[in-house]
Amino acid sequence: MYTLFVSGEIKDQFCPIPDYWDDRVSQKEIERWKGNADTLVNYVPSVKKEAIENYLVRWDLDKEEKAYDDDEFTNCDWQLVDFMRKLSLPYPIDENENVKGQTYKLWTKDIPLVPEKTPLANSGKTTEQIKKPWWKMW
Repeated sequence: MYTLFVSGEIKDQFCPIPDYWDDRVSQKEIERWKGNADTLVNYVPSVKKEAIENYLVRWDLDKEEKAYDDDEFTNCDWQLVDFMRKLSLPYPIDENENVKGQTYKLWTKDIPLVPEKTPLANSGKTTEQIKKPWWKMW
C-alpha cells in the first residue's frame, strides 16, 4: 500500500485489500484506497501509466498472479518490490539488513521510546540510542 503526499497533502493512496483487517470497511473508504495510475504518472513523469496500472488492482489472495510478465513477485508475495522498481524507488534495506537513506523515529504517549545502549562502529564505545520495537510502528 502507499499514500502519496505532495506538500503535506494526500494526492493518492492505494491498498490492495483495504478490508483485510476489518470487513466492515465502507464502500466509500474502499474507493479512497483504489489508487490512480494517472495521478502517479503526473507526479512521477518518468513512469508510463501502462507500466504500473496493473499493480493498482484489488488482490484475490486465492489467485496468485504477477502484475506483469517481467515481475519477480506475485500479489501473494513481495509485489511491492516490483512496483517500487517500476517507479525507480530503491528498496530501503540492503542485503545486510542495513537501512539506506534517512530514517525517522515515531513515538506516542502510548508507545514511548526506550533508551538502549548500542556499540559505536569500530570505537569500542557505546552510546545510548532510542529504540522501539518495529512491530509497534504499525
